[in-house]
Parts: sequence; structure tokens; C-alpha cells
Amino acid sequence: MLCQRLHRPGQSIGSALYTPVVGAVRRSKEYQKASRVALFLGVKAASSPAGVLFVAEQETPQQETFDLLEWPEVCKQVVAFTQTTLAAEKLFGDYLPVGQSQADSERLLQETAEARQAQLNLEGVQDLRPLLDGACQGRRLSTMHLAAVAKTLQQAQILRQALQMEKPSNLPGGRADRQESGQGHMPTPAGSQVHALQQLAVGLGSGLPDLTAAICHCINVTTSALLDRASPRLAEARLKRRENKRRLQEEMDSWAQNLHQQGACESRQVVIRRERLCVGVKAGRQGELPKGSLTLDRSSTGATLYMEPEPAVGLNNAEARLAGQESDEQDAILSRLSVLVADDADTLDQILDAIAELDIANARGRHAEWLQATQPRFLSEAECSAGQGCMTVSQARHPLLLRPCLAPLPVAPTTADTEPSVGIGQPIDSSRPPKPATFQNRAPPVPLDLLIPSGKTVVVVTGPNTGGKTATLKALGLMALMAKAGLFLPVLKRSTQRADSSQNTDAASPSQTDHSGQPRLLWFDKVLADVGDGQNLQQSLSTFSGHVRRLCGVLAACTPKSLVLLDEVGSGTDPAEGAALAGAILDRLAGSARLTFATSHHAELKDVPDRDKRYMNAAVEFDIKSLRPTYRLQWGLAGASNALAVATGLGFDARVVAAAREISAQATAERDAEEEHQHLQGSMENEVKAVQAAADAATQSLAQAKAALTVQQQDFKRTSQSSALLKDGDASVAQGTEAVKRRLDQVLNQLQAGSCSDEDVVRRMESFKARWPSVSQAQAELTNSRRKPKAFHKRRDQAAGSPSATRAPHIGDTVRLLRIGDSMGKVQSINQDGSLLVQAGKLKVRVQQHEVEHAVPEPTRKRPQSSAALPLQNSQESQSEGGEALQGLTIQSPYNSVDVRGKRSEAAFDAIDELVMSDRPLTTIFVIHGVGTGRLRAAIHKWLPTQKFCKSFQAEDSSAGGCTLVKLRQ
Repeated sequence: MLCQRLHRPGQSIGSALYTPVVGAVRRSKEYQKASRVALFLGVKAASSPAGVLFVAEQETPQQETFDLLEWPEVCKQVVAFTQTTLAAEKLFGDYLPVGQSQADSERLLQETAEARQAQLNLEGVQDLRPLLDGACQGRRLSTMHLAAVAKTLQQAQILRQALQMEKPSNLPGGRADRQESGQGHMPTPAGSQVHALQQLAVGLGSGLPDLTAAICHCINVTTSALLDRASPRLAEARLKRRENKRRLQEEMDSWAQNLHQQGACESRQVVIRRERLCVGVKAGRQGELPKGSLTLDRSSTGATLYMEPEPAVGLNNAEARLAGQESDEQDAILSRLSVLVADDADTLDQILDAIAELDIANARGRHAEWLQATQPRFLSEAECSAGQGCMTVSQARHPLLLRPCLAPLPVAPTTADTEPSVGIGQPIDSSRPPKPATFQNRAPPVPLDLLIPSGKTVVVVTGPNTGGKTATLKALGLMALMAKAGLFLPVLKRSTQRADSSQNTDAASPSQTDHSGQPRLLWFDKVLADVGDGQNLQQSLSTFSGHVRRLCGVLAACTPKSLVLLDEVGSGTDPAEGAALAGAILDRLAGSARLTFATSHHAELKDVPDRDKRYMNAAVEFDIKSLRPTYRLQWGLAGASNALAVATGLGFDARVVAAAREISAQATAERDAEEEHQHLQGSMENEVKAVQAAADAATQSLAQAKAALTVQQQDFKRTSQSSALLKDGDASVAQGTEAVKRRLDQVLNQLQAGSCSDEDVVRRMESFKARWPSVSQAQAELTNSRRKPKAFHKRRDQAAGSPSATRAPHIGDTVRLLRIGDSMGKVQSINQDGSLLVQAGKLKVRVQQHEVEHAVPEPTRKRPQSSAALPLQNSQESQSEGGEALQGLTIQSPYNSVDVRGKRSEAAFDAIDELVMSDRPLTTIFVIHGVGTGRLRAAIHKWLPTQKFCKSFQAEDSSAGGCTLVKLRQ
């Protein structure tokens, strides 16, 4: 039956059935509720042909934040300003939709601004969803239902005209007709720009003028009466019925009058029994009526019979027949109109949705007018970086704390019953604009300056209990949410600011001095909060574990564009561990969230802004004189908790407070002592570390000295061995020389005696020349070995300063052995430790690199600098310029030291002279004189400058004044 009723020519039954059925699903309670939830969550609801609804699931921390910040209470304020049950049901119990991007929020704000100016009147709009469901299910709508459809469509046309989307309508019952009767007036501001509202009104479409005309042609929308012009048959049936009813009424009045005069009935009135006109006749007098009269009923006592006279029987029968004809024709007309409504159900759905969106925008505008609020502006990151701050909301007032100071909220429209057979509810008259804010009922809350400069990502608010920290935190969160949802912010304009509402602000922040401009703030993609006690016994959550659970969700959900609000961060546990946890959480959020606003009593957090420029302090002011908070916010300052002062101001027992002050003073003294102890302990630990480092350095220096001494001992041993070899070589050369002399003498004697021929002489001379180079070389080596030891060191110093010394020897290089008489040799191999294996004639020796120098041809060798011109150098300079060749000579050892402790001055002088005049190749000596009374040291220091061998002297650093280091002239 439903398929046949909805089937139209040229359309398949399946498609004809699908559209209204899906529309019915979309108009069901479950779908509407899910759609409202999806609208709040910022996702779209989708339905399959089977009516299955898919809604994206939202994160729990975001939902908890709305409850913690009391965002539903703000939404209820807006619901009160809706004018239709469509918008009221869409928002009631749910949340206002918030923008999912900055562009969405800016669009919502623009809609609010235009609606506040346009002041749309939605009187006459009714919730048609139950009617549409009934029509799509094949039910016949009543005249009242159809009149509601017509009124709603007429209001849609009025909205289109108010939004300058079309010219005034000439439809019957349209705007022109209604304005003549003083109804449906909606002024349009001259020159107003309502582009955003026009976008919302696109769903109104054409307003279904054909359907409106069809209903208005058949039904009077004011009285809901079906008109005679609905159809010719209806007009004819009603005309005949009226004539028959006239005749019937005249006939029955005549019989009632006559019978009453005869005393057969007690009243002249005609009564209706069984939907037929009759008269009441006394029992026993019924015979006075003509034959053929009918008894329809009798009274409960049986004394009165209700009878229909025979002449009226035919007229009553005609009335019944004509009434049936009229009813059948009315049902046919209503059925046809119901089918028309069912055919346009989807379009009507769109019109209702558009009206609901316009009503929600209009409610936001009326809410802004009620609060006398100001439109905010979102800042870009570039503007924030340019110095405008990330939030500049001056003289802000908490919207919930402000409500008692304003005019009462209007009553929100009631949700209509959704059963089509019962009704559709009554129209809502909410055309009167809300009264502006007057602040007459009670004192308004103290305004807040929410002024956060650029570059700050964490704000730590400290101060006393009951000082307004949590209220400030909630106000900031609501300001961000209201701006996202397209609501204006309740800030006190400069012209209405009171003298007592001024606040101390951080003069160092340029953005904190503007109190006259519109509110400016960043757009936050999420607002996440942990406020209040998270204890939940059903979930086995303590106060601390409840906070931790929320914080885990906040940290997981926050993004670089999120606003995080933390109340009493790190509370509910040990103060020290809580402060450490709070510091770690804020440090994490400083890099992962756009702005974090936290309240705390931890003193450790107050010093963080001095170390990290991303942090900023703020404090709620406390009046010490009155022992009461002022609820004013002071930026750039850290506040004290003043718990005992607050307890005193609240009337707490004075004895308990006094005992608490004593305990606090004792705890403070103990804490100061502990801090001093920790400071001293830290200082001692630093000193111990310094002494340990000095000891390690001394140990390292001693090891280096031992290593250098070992090298010197090895050098001395090799030198002694070389000297022994040279002595043996001297004896061998002497013996070879004597043998050569004897051989020469023998050859000369034989030549003089003529005992040998000339050929023998030449042969023997050639043999002698072949032996002569070895003897000559041995003599040269002996000559070099007899040089003074100081010449060796002088040549070594020259070699260290020569350009060739800057290059390390390579295999095959010709080098001069400085410790073995400047003998020449070639480098055969280089060991991993840097030592060289040098072949010098038949001798192979292992030497260090500083014990050789590159062989330089005699004509190109530079004349060495005289020892008198060499500057005085300390041991570190000698090491850097001369390498290892000089390092060993500046390290104290028995070889270069003289101990004069306990001796007189003259004996000490002689001992020093003896060491200097020895054959040791010394450039530096160590005079050990001890500390004692200091007289011997003073005498030596006075004597040394008078000696020619002394180039300079100084106290040896590591001897504590017991040794003097003397540099010798070369």
C-alpha cells in the first residue's frame, strides 16, 4: 500500500520507496541524537541505505575537558536564545559545534556578527519531523498538520526575503498578506551584509512555493480549517449539507416548541443522540408524536425518552449521508496533500536543517547581545611572532560568574512530541530581543587581563588559596572555546570600565598595555584540561592516580597547536616528588603544546622563568591587611600561598593557626639549615674534587718525570758505552798508525837501500792508500769524540730550531747522530713507538727522533745563533719549541740537582760552583735548600745574580719554596 501510494509515473517502486524510507531513518530519534553528537565532535554522520549510522569516536580527554571547564553550562545559555524546537533539541544536552580549523571558527564568528545585526524572527517555524515520518509511512495528515507545514514554509520564504535572497512573495498567506495583518515582520538592516547567513540559508532552496500554494488553497493556515474551494465535490456536499441542516433544525425546533407547549416535554431545546437531532419526551406521552417516530435513547431514570419525530427522520438520514460525503471528500483532499508532503520530505528536511542552523547562529547573536560581548579576532603565528602576543583579552569576565548580574535568560522552546497522531507542538514566540546587560542584580565579577606575550609557552600561576587561580584558568579555557565556537567574548569595553578594575600588568611586555582593542588570541586545535579532583572510587582512582590518568591522556592528545590547562599540577603526593613531576610535565609541554597555563603552589616552579625564557610567572593578588584575595592577576610576579592568612580570614580557630605558624617557622628554619648544610657539603665536595684533580695532575707529572729520568739514564748508559768504544777505537787507531809508520819506514829503507824495484814501491804505495781511508776516518771520529759535551747540546739545540727539524725522518734519510760524535748514518727502519734504527758504518744503533738531525750540506748550513742571544724560556716553552730534546733537561734528577740543606752560605755556594763547573752537559740545575727559616734561600737568591753562569732563577713550583731552579748560560 505504501509503495502504491508513493509511486509516481516514470519512477520505479524501489526508488520511490527508498527516498522516504531513508528520510524517515534520517529523521529518527537515534539518527538525530547521533547527528548532534557528530556535529559537536566535528565529524559528519553518514547513513547507509539500511540506515546504519557511522560516527567517528572522539578522544576522551577532549570530552572530559568540556565537562571540567563547565562548557555545557555555556551551551545552555545559548540554547535559551533559540526560537525553534529544531535548534533547541539539536543543542539541548549536547554541545555547541566548534570549528575544526581557524577558517571554520572565523566563519562561525562572522555568522554570529551578522545574526546579531539582522535579529532574525523565526516565529511560526514548527518541528515537522514527526509529520514527515507519518506522511512517509502513508498516514493522512490533519488540517492542523498541513497548516503547520504551510506556516513553516512561509517562514522560510520570509527568511529568504530577510536575507535578501528573493523579492517579497505574493503567495496567499505569504509575507505581503501577513504584514498587512501585522504578523511576520522581520526588518532587514539597510545596507547589511549577510553573506555568511546567506550561505546557511542555501538549504532553504526555493521554499517549495508549489506545496505552500496547494496547502494554502485548501486550508486556512490560521484556523486550520479546510476551505470549500479545496474541491468542487467538497463545495457541493457542504452546500447541500448546510441546506439540509437548516431545514432539519427548523423542523426540530418546531416539534420541540409544540411538545413543550402541550406539556409532553420539559424543555424546548433540541438534543443530539447518536449524532441525530431529537427531542426529550416524557415517558407515557410518546403517543403524541406521529406514527413512524423513532426512539433513540432514554434517560437513566427512564422518565425521559429521546425521540426523533417522523418528519425529521428523512432529514437526519440526509444529514448523515451528506456528512459522509463531505468527510470522504475531506479525507481525499488531505490524502492528496499528505502525498505531496511525502514527495517533498527530503526537501523539507533540508529546509528544517537550514532553519535550525540559522536559529543556532541567531541564538549566538542574541547571546552576544545579552552578554554585551565583543567579537574576538584570531591571530596568525606571524602576528604572534611580530610582538602581538599569543593572547590579548583585556577585562575578561567569566561567562558563568557573570550570569547572576544579567537579565534572566528566556525560556528555551520545549521539544515537541514526535508522534504524528498526537500533535506537533505549539509555535514558539521568541521574537523579543534579549535585554542588554545592566549589572543591576549584584556586583559583577572582577575582570581579568589575560595577556600572554610572544615567545611564552608556559604560564605558571601561583598565589593563595581561594584567590581565583582555578577561576582564571577556567575563564581562559572558556575564552578559547567560545571563540572557536563562534561566540563573542564577555569583555568590559573601555567606556564602561570601572576605576576599581585596573590591574597590575607586566610593563616589560608591549602586548600587555592594550586595554581598548578587540580581544585577540591564537586559534587552538584542542583545549585539554586537568582541573579538580580526579578521585573515582568506582574506578579505584585516588586523587593522585586520577590526576595521573588525566595527564596521560593530555600528554598523548596534545599537539603543537593545543592549549593545555593544568590545575594544581603535581599535587596529591609528596611535595618534593610532586614538584619534580610538575617540572618534568611542564618541560615536556613547553616543547609539545602551543600554550600551557598551569596553577601551582610549588616554590620550585617559581624560579623556572629565570632560567628558561619560555616560562612566565603570574600571581593572584592577596590583600595582607584585609586577609582576603583581590582576584586580580599580576603578570610577571610569583605569588605566595598565604594559606594561614587565608585560613584566618575565613574564621579558622586562632589557636590552631598560631600552632601552625610555629610549626611553619620551625620547618622553615630546618629547611634553611638543610639548605645551608647542602651548600657546605657541595662546597666541600667541590674542594675535594679540586684537590683530587691536583693530585692526579701531580701523579701524572711524577710519572712523566720518572719516564724522562729513565730516558736520561738510558742516554747516559749509551753515552758511557760509546765512550768505552771510542777509547778502544783510539787504541786501535794508535796501533794502526804505528803499524803504518813502521811499514812506511820499512818501505823507505828498502827504497833507499835499492833492495826493491820501482814496481814494488808503486804496488806497496797503492796498498797503503787502500788502507789509509779507514785510518783517516777513525782519526776523524776520534777527533769528534773529544769535543766538549756542551758542543753536543749546542748542536742539538741548533738542530731542533732548524727548518729540517720540523720534518720527521723517513727510511733512507741521511741523519747525524747527535749523541755519537755527530756520526752520519742512514735510517733503516722506524718502530711503532717512533724510535729509529740507524746504520752508521758497521754500527747499527736504536735512537729516538730527537737524538738525530737531518744532514745538511756544509755550504748551505746556517750559522747557529749565539747562546747569548737566545731568550730565556721556561720548561713549557722549551718543550713546545725544542720538542723532547729540552724536556729532559728541565726535570729534576740527581744528575742536575745539588742538595745544600743544612750547610752554611759559603759551603752552599761552593757546592753550586762544583756542579756548574763539572763536565755534565747542563742547561738547568736544581738547588735544594729547604724551607726552614728562609735565610739560606735568601742568601742563595742574593748570590746567584752576581755569578756569570746564572742566566735566571726562580722558585720551583712544586717544592713549596724549598727548591730553586737556575738557568745556566751556554
